[in-house]
Amino acid sequence: MGEFEKSYAEVGRMLAAAPAGKGKARALSERAGISVIKGDMPRAIEDLTAAAKLAPSLETLVERAQVFLLANENQKAIEDSSFVIGLDSKNENAYWVRAAAFASMGRHADAISDYSRAHELNPKNLDVIANRGTAWLSLGDFNQAIADLDTALEKIRLNPNLFRARGEAWFQKADYRKAVADFNKAIELNGSHPLYYRRRAACWEKLGEADKATVDTARAKSLEDEIFEAIDAIKDATDKARRLDN
Repeated sequence: MGEFEKSYAEVGRMLAAAPAGKGKARALSERAGISVIKGDMPRAIEDLTAAAKLAPSLETLVERAQVFLLANENQKAIEDSSFVIGLDSKNENAYWVRAAAFASMGRHADAISDYSRAHELNPKNLDVIANRGTAWLSLGDFNQAIADLDTALEKIRLNPNLFRARGEAWFQKADYRKAVADFNKAIELNGSHPLYYRRRAACWEKLGEADKATVDTARAKSLEDEIFEAIDAIKDATDKARRLDN
């Protein structure tokens, strides 16, 4: 029996022993958490829905909204988080989830509004500012994007994608040297992401340094080939396992 199966079995025993109402709802929420880790979003949603019926709570609805978000069911995530906000206008997590869902749907102005409200409720949460910065970038407001990403990067120094995002903002402002510096940092933190090399290659092209652009483009292509090979290997292994099962 694998670790997930053991966890499910343990929570199943908790469910059987738990009293009706809050006890069973708590056990269902725990099982939902295991399902999320396993990647089984439909089961997690099913358990959280059952938990909400047994013991209605805003916390459970926010949890379900988060799972809807992970499952790319953005409209449902918005509906759950909006319901929570309607009852509790100071629920930071509900604003964060709704903002992320808006961003996923390309509704960046709405996302910025919710990220701003979440930041008002918890000014120490720099992840919200980082996400708002990427939303500004998507809207084409590069100055606001840089301002937010500067703030976030004062403390969040190990996220290569934030450096990539700020590098993109600098690129769009035609400050290619600053863009290169940020893409350098992104590559230093994660040297296996082909996009970072492609974006730095674009900077080198703008700066007239064709040799460096060629090197970065070649590196990006090599990494992309490795990724495609890995995907093909996974598909082959999956197909083989299915044939053996049959």
